[in-house]
Amino acid sequence: MSRRKQFEQFEHLTTENPEYVCYLYHFDPPYIPEGTEDNPSLWAGHYLGSSRDFPGRDSKQGGPEGARLMQVQREAGGTWHLTRTWLGNREKEFQLKTRAPKAYCPDCTDHPVPGTNPPRKDARYLSRRQRRERQAQREAGAREAEPIPDRLSLRMLDITYADPQVQARREAWQKEMQARQPQLELEAGLWAR
Repeated sequence: MSRRKQFEQFEHLTTENPEYVCYLYHFDPPYIPEGTEDNPSLWAGHYLGSSRDFPGRDSKQGGPEGARLMQVQREAGGTWHLTRTWLGNREKEFQLKTRAPKAYCPDCTDHPVPGTNPPRKDARYLSRRQRRERQAQREAGAREAEPIPDRLSLRMLDITYADPQVQARREAWQKEMQARQPQLELEAGLWAR
């Protein structure tokens, strides 16, 4: 006997007139955009959406009033079928989109996630475009050089190394600072007044 919780595959059928329905379509075969044959992470195997009028929205899928992904799937010669529904509005849809749709699909997974768990802490739904933009920002931030410290800071950094050239520079710097000591004390005294 399995310890996993059973799930209702088509929750919208349990209520007479649900106000909102979230739905999951499984694509046969997955939609593969041109030029991405070598990168399965860019393929689309599912479509997850929500609607107030699910029967009406379902009949429009694949046409000009349906979701664009469904249109291109149809144009590519692919088909789809309904695999799951949940009762819930756009908030529920965004909650479900914090995970990959494959996790909810009974056709792809022997033990699909029920979809009743709250979203992971600090999880937000981000579109693929938003995820790519954030990744590019992270990579650009890692590539940016750190700001160059001033000369004194560079000299202080040099002191930490036990290199003979560094030692010589350190000694020269110490002599320079000793020579400037009276001037520094004078400036400090002026600031104290």
